[in-house]
Amino acid sequence: MGELRQPARPRLAELSLSNLVFCAMVLLLHLCSDTIAAEPRPTPFYRAVFCLWQLCSVAVYGFFFLGGLKACLGRRRPLKEYYLRRLQTVVLPYLVWAVLYYVVRAVLWHGRFSLPDLLAQLALGAAAPHLYFVIALVQFYLLIPLWRAMVDRLSPALVLPLLGVASSLLPGLMTWAWQRWLPDVPVYLDRFFMSYLFVWCAGCYAGAQYERFSAALKKNRWFVWVLFLLLAGPYLWFCYDNHVNLSWYGFLTPLMQFYNAAAICAVLACAQAWQSLMRPWAMQALDRASYQIYLGHMLPLLAAPGLIARLPVSVTPSLHLLLRAAIVLAPTLGLSLLWQALRQRRRG
Repeated sequence: MGELRQPARPRLAELSLSNLVFCAMVLLLHLCSDTIAAEPRPTPFYRAVFCLWQLCSVAVYGFFFLGGLKACLGRRRPLKEYYLRRLQTVVLPYLVWAVLYYVVRAVLWHGRFSLPDLLAQLALGAAAPHLYFVIALVQFYLLIPLWRAMVDRLSPALVLPLLGVASSLLPGLMTWAWQRWLPDVPVYLDRFFMSYLFVWCAGCYAGAQYERFSAALKKNRWFVWVLFLLLAGPYLWFCYDNHVNLSWYGFLTPLMQFYNAAAICAVLACAQAWQSLMRPWAMQALDRASYQIYLGHMLPLLAAPGLIARLPVSVTPSLHLLLRAAIVLAPTLGLSLLWQALRQRRRG
């Protein structure tokens, strides 16, 4: 007979809070995207929104770091159990939401339903702009035996520096190789796991040696925060100049990698210091619902421009952003909390 199931490991408050911070960053990133794409530049409002938008760009890398950390943290599930769990909690919700996005887009824009087109979009994470993340994440999950062997047999002092150097070179090399060998296929590097290899593997080592990692983070907390602040200024400056003035900087990719690493550690250090924020039930419920929030928040965001356009008054850029936030956050967070409350009542 099968082995007895062990009780689920309780969530670590600092990881739950980090998860919520990255989730909030994703929401801010997408709420600000219309302003970045459509509003006139440069204005003080545009600069402020751009800085917020660019600072939040670390969110996806933060999610991959946490994904690797949790994949190698604590008791290892047997592979069959691990894959079934990921199928139930990650893949099936993705398929439901992706089909819903496909149907909504077909209805709103009078598109024609096509099964081959739907299957292609499901495979590519193309049914909605943010679903590429799930495609890359599932690739990492499929390779879990490789990550377990890596943390068991190879030292992080060897692997992470090599991956750090590779992460600065890989985007350009992969783009060149893709355009050379697949010239008629759009470049889909954002949903290819190699694009996030460094942060995932760093998370794997952090999870496999979590007590040491947590102690080192606590000991060097102020250093991490200062390093983040020192990197954030130049990072914002060069990204803004690149985005607005189309200035090219050869060191921008390595700078982005350093910023992402510092920002991820800074978020984890803040969560470690203020983990008491996770005590309220609402915070714990939002943490449990964070994946559904990620999957579902784009639906009201797609509807927001049409709803705002129906208003009988002229809307300033700042008011447009506030209205988008209200249209997205009120139903997304409200329904998530309601769903968690109903689940809790049904269980107890």
